[in-house]
Amino acid sequence: MNRTNNKLNTCLQDLDATLGKLRDAGQSGELIQEALEISANCQQMSAETESQLADTRARLEHFIEFAPLSIYIKDDQLSYQLMNNTGLETLGKNEQDVIGKTDFDLFPAPVARRINKREKQVLETGRTVQFDGVLPLDNDDRYYFSATLFPIDRDDKIIGLIGLVEDHTELHTSERALSQQKEELSEARSFLRGVLENSQDIIFLTKPTGKIISINNGAVASLGYTNAEATEKYAKDLAVDPQQMVDLFKEAFSSGHSNCFEIKLLRRDGSEVIGSLSLTTITDQFGHIVEVAGICRDITNRLKLQEDLIQTERLAAIGKMAAGVAHEINNPLAIIEMISGVIDETLVDAEIDAESRSELREAVDSLLLQTRRCASITHSLLGFSRKSKGAKISVKVTDILDELIALMRPELRRIDVTISKDFTQDLPLIETDITLLEQVLVNLVRNALDAIEEKAPDSPELGISAELCEDPDEGARIAITITDNGIGIEEDNLNQIFDLFYTSKPPGKGTGLGLSIVHNILNKLGGDISVESEVGVGTSFTLMLPIHS
Repeated sequence: MNRTNNKLNTCLQDLDATLGKLRDAGQSGELIQEALEISANCQQMSAETESQLADTRARLEHFIEFAPLSIYIKDDQLSYQLMNNTGLETLGKNEQDVIGKTDFDLFPAPVARRINKREKQVLETGRTVQFDGVLPLDNDDRYYFSATLFPIDRDDKIIGLIGLVEDHTELHTSERALSQQKEELSEARSFLRGVLENSQDIIFLTKPTGKIISINNGAVASLGYTNAEATEKYAKDLAVDPQQMVDLFKEAFSSGHSNCFEIKLLRRDGSEVIGSLSLTTITDQFGHIVEVAGICRDITNRLKLQEDLIQTERLAAIGKMAAGVAHEINNPLAIIEMISGVIDETLVDAEIDAESRSELREAVDSLLLQTRRCASITHSLLGFSRKSKGAKISVKVTDILDELIALMRPELRRIDVTISKDFTQDLPLIETDITLLEQVLVNLVRNALDAIEEKAPDSPELGISAELCEDPDEGARIAITITDNGIGIEEDNLNQIFDLFYTSKPPGKGTGLGLSIVHNILNKLGGDISVESEVGVGTSFTLMLPIHS
């Protein structure tokens, strides 16, 4: 097009020069002929230019109608003069719905004002403007776009503008979906990280060589290593038997997973943790192993619990046997008591001297006394071994304590313990489960005797007291205190003695059940227990019992 215009301009310049020559030289046939030829050439070129312009206009119109962009033309009043098919289809309008209308006729006022602001900028400055926006459509969808506005000028005057609008809705939707996926992925990662970090299980990550990459908080708590200390080690360094860990890694490399239901791990302080370990390999997109994840659950306490339960079952079996033995002893004791009574009656009519009669009578009385003492002990043992039905009755605490001393008299005599009693007179009755209370007292007295026997003092002493205490919060309660001058309890262990299975006694003597059971029973009875102790001096347990349940 530019080349045609240049040719036309050259032709017109030649024609002007020829006409100038005619004017200067007068009429000349040759010059006139030359001018005619030049004019003819100019007419031919003008026809060619109009043809090219028509062709260009047709192609431009075709582009506007069928371009994938929304294209529109507005006049200087910002009324639509043209909108292509893409724009009409996007808006869901017909041509008659748009031509001659403004944005305020087509869109909500806030949207129309934003578009007009940009278009007025083009009309006022004569410069191209680009901006992004969103249009609400009739079907409640949203149309996201990027627009470029060009000014239309004629004779150095802006008479309108052309708008090219590119549809970014799909891109925006994709970006929003991608953003949402990233957010969900981030949340999932944060959740997973929180689960792993706060899990009580031992979780670690290693390289294929077994070198530890990281450990979680559960591993830090169980093993005692910091993350920095752990990353300087290999997984096999954590095992008591390193070869066992190496074999587990080999199995994981072979099948992708390996399990060991019982493996011993080393804590930082050298103690052992028994765990159930699972190893899983992590591969890249090519199937190469890049990391190994290990999850280990600490089962040390569970295994100890199993052992303690076995020991408890043995103790329960022994208790049943003792109850059975006590029951069997009652029968011969009854026969002995009956025979003693017969002898006593026979002595009345027997023809023997007075001295012999007196000696025999004293022997029979002693036999009856000892028989009744044995029967009392076996009856107490049988009563203690029976399960409590939870019945609460009103009882006198001092009576229970007297029966307790009588029941445990053989053990007290065995280590020659001196008993001191300090009972407040006229204590009120308490409403309690007598069987459970007896179990508590027997357990505490037996622990006191064990502590005395372990220390072996020159003068073993056991003190039992009962008194009434007034508490502004709890009301009136009865305090029972059992004191010994035994080995004592270390201060660091005082806050653990009521924990299940905790015992300071040597293996085979303590189960760690006694004081835990005492604590639970007192909670059930509505009371509580406290302890004071000094190593080498002795221990004092105080029970606080409510008067009413």
